[in-house]
Amino acid sequence: MSTTWDPALAQNGFDGAHDVLSDDEDNGTVRGGRKAGMAATLGGVGAAAATRDSMKGGLLNKSAAAGGGEKSEWLQQREAKSKKSRCTLIVTLIVLLLLIAGGVAAGVILTKKHDAATSGDTTAVGGAGQTEEEDLRLNGMLDKNSAEIKQLLNNPALHKVFHGMDYTPLNGVYPECLHNPPTQNNITRDIAVLSLLTDKIRLYGTDCNQTEMVLHAIDALGIDMKVWIGVWLDGNSTTNERQLGHLYTLLENDNYHDKFAGVAVGNEVLFAKTLTETQLFSIISEVRTNLTNLNYNIPVGTSDLGSNWNTVMASQVDVLMANVHPFFAGVKVEDAADWTWEFFVNNDIAQTVGLTKKPRVMISEVGWPSGGGRTNASIAGVPELNTFMNAFVCKENKRGTEYFWFSGFDEPWKVRYNEPELGREFEDKWGLLDVNRQLKKGLSIPTCN
Repeated sequence: MSTTWDPALAQNGFDGAHDVLSDDEDNGTVRGGRKAGMAATLGGVGAAAATRDSMKGGLLNKSAAAGGGEKSEWLQQREAKSKKSRCTLIVTLIVLLLLIAGGVAAGVILTKKHDAATSGDTTAVGGAGQTEEEDLRLNGMLDKNSAEIKQLLNNPALHKVFHGMDYTPLNGVYPECLHNPPTQNNITRDIAVLSLLTDKIRLYGTDCNQTEMVLHAIDALGIDMKVWIGVWLDGNSTTNERQLGHLYTLLENDNYHDKFAGVAVGNEVLFAKTLTETQLFSIISEVRTNLTNLNYNIPVGTSDLGSNWNTVMASQVDVLMANVHPFFAGVKVEDAADWTWEFFVNNDIAQTVGLTKKPRVMISEVGWPSGGGRTNASIAGVPELNTFMNAFVCKENKRGTEYFWFSGFDEPWKVRYNEPELGREFEDKWGLLDVNRQLKKGLSIPTCN
């Protein structure tokens, strides 16, 4: 998502110096100069993610390994201590490791018991704590006839009122997915839930076979859902070549021909300055040419900050995709819906005035976090999310605005971008549903009747 500081937001008194770049790039680069060690956070992230994801390789083992490494370094820094002190520390460490191991085991057992108890059915746990093999052995390959899927689809609290939804599968992040990949069953569960909210989803990259698994889920569920393919770009030519190569492989598959609604080439690469305008629009032109050669007639564009667009850029795309987040403008939630529309009109729609060939114009990201702090007058919370969602969704639906809500699910791996020392812990809390696909307590999806 675009947890980014937009220069145009400064007029609202928001200081974005500590903000980060798009949270949905997660396909191989670390954003906004934030070089925090990914490996150092995997332990905590894995523990948070385990309740939704079928794990392969065991993140709990990685967590323990990470902890052990930190303790070893800590001990090495104190080699000058006396032998007695070192022995005391080693004994203490052994005791702590035994306690941690016992706590982890108990936590896993209690989590599984809680999930089964609240669902009343072990199949409703949704792959929690299971390897892919265990999930398949217990549940088979999920489809529309599976009992668990029928249960997920029978949720009267969810309504198909969103124009579109941004989506990154859990574990659909490169290179982590090389050893802990997303699983088909979990993506099928996700798509089943998302199908109750929208009939369009936007992806951010092609890595980890996420697009293929999303398309399989759509077929297995027998639903009518279109996909905006995402192509993640950054300053690494290897990443770009891999992403584009995978895109063309997808497009060459005749079975997918009617599944795609459009292609989003890059997300906030101009704001991040990982590519120049010339480089980006050269790639977009190449993609458009290849689409034509493959007999596709779908729009090609790129998403960037709502204030980052200009008329020249708008003239080079089929669709102008603007990330507009009122939360980062620091406006009161009561004013956020109107602010979003006015910002979109003045900064994005305005760029198409006078163009002979006008592109479609859409809001590619918009949302509100359910907790974790504030940005000036913008307060993260479920009541505030309700307020913004109720004021924005039905009004923009009636207006005919194309938008993608950010997002369907919380994304626990993004805790690495939180800044607790600044009271900013909302990076992983933008979902309407939690990591276990449960609608957040107190949240009410509008009906727009």
